[in-house]
Amino acid sequence: MKKCAIITITHGTNYGNRLQNYALQSVLKKMELDVDTILHTPLSGEHNKRKHLKNKFEFWEKCTWGEIIVDIKNHLYLFFPKKRNIKKRLAEHRYINFSKFNNRYIQAVPDKNYKQELYDYVILGSDQIWNPYGEGRDTFYFQPDVAGEKKVTYAPSFGVDAIPDDKDAFYEEMLSGYGTGAVREESGKLLYEKYTGKSAEILVDPTMLLSENDWSQLCIEESAPQKKYILVYFLALKSEKVYRIIKKYAQKNGYEVILLLQQNKYYAYGPTQFVNLIKNAELLITDSFHGCVFSIIMHTKFQVLSRTAKNSKENMNSRIDTLLSKFSMQNAMVDNSQLCNKEIVYDFGHSDKVLEAEKGKALNYLSEKLGKGK
Repeated sequence: MKKCAIITITHGTNYGNRLQNYALQSVLKKMELDVDTILHTPLSGEHNKRKHLKNKFEFWEKCTWGEIIVDIKNHLYLFFPKKRNIKKRLAEHRYINFSKFNNRYIQAVPDKNYKQELYDYVILGSDQIWNPYGEGRDTFYFQPDVAGEKKVTYAPSFGVDAIPDDKDAFYEEMLSGYGTGAVREESGKLLYEKYTGKSAEILVDPTMLLSENDWSQLCIEESAPQKKYILVYFLALKSEKVYRIIKKYAQKNGYEVILLLQQNKYYAYGPTQFVNLIKNAELLITDSFHGCVFSIIMHTKFQVLSRTAKNSKENMNSRIDTLLSKFSMQNAMVDNSQLCNKEIVYDFGHSDKVLEAEKGKALNYLSEKLGKGK
């Protein structure tokens, strides 16, 4: 049996990251491959109060005043020991739930025990492993010492539309020697082809290679809230006006509002609970790529707010734009004036047909790259 190593982001408590890792591993195992995910400790940065303050002010420069006010309110708990302890306990429970998921579902090897010569293939992706403001600063996520024919890209993301000029030479060096590949979004295709000189195709995120039934089985042990609810899952700051609009709409329709990343019991939810919440929601309001992905898979109505910060080159929307365009769901993208007020038609029958075709493309690509083609 041939062996594969998956190189992806393994630290932290991000739902999409853990679920895409699980999905890619599952698909490779179905192809009768022995699969290890390599657990990597990211590059450590300088952490001190002065640097933290500098980063905070730089972050606020990209925000509206309404978003800055929300951010300050979100951190007021730091001044109250009781609230600080609640937040700490929630974070600890969240970490425990993610650890349980990893231990139960992810076959992993620590990076200190990783030897690329023991593997027939090294698969890079998915997720934002090449984001120049994140993991893309770490050579581990490019595997420069692995021979080109052993490296297989599956839907890695740069996370941005352009690489900063001061990182241009680094990306040229890291991506030289790559062959034809597959990325996750349109902007990633352009960047991959620029730096490798080779062609790239756009393939769906690994989470979309598993069926609605596959995901339902994964979260079969989870229970959903009894009352009908709107699920709110924002990765970027949103103004208080956004939350007021959602609350008003929910009250009008008799729905509960579940704020997934706020300081409440839902913050501690693990990956399988996340999938179950989307599956059973009346509506998902999000700015998350994987929030959109699971809504499409689970046939859950959803609305998407932009994550593009003002005065920022870090456009986070490319992968969502590519996704919505591919599945003809561009109408799900809304601004504040349209939020909970826009008539959106969800043709999940059409999206299912597109998804089946995309799965076929993806599996053919993997079969060819991993020597499984007929």
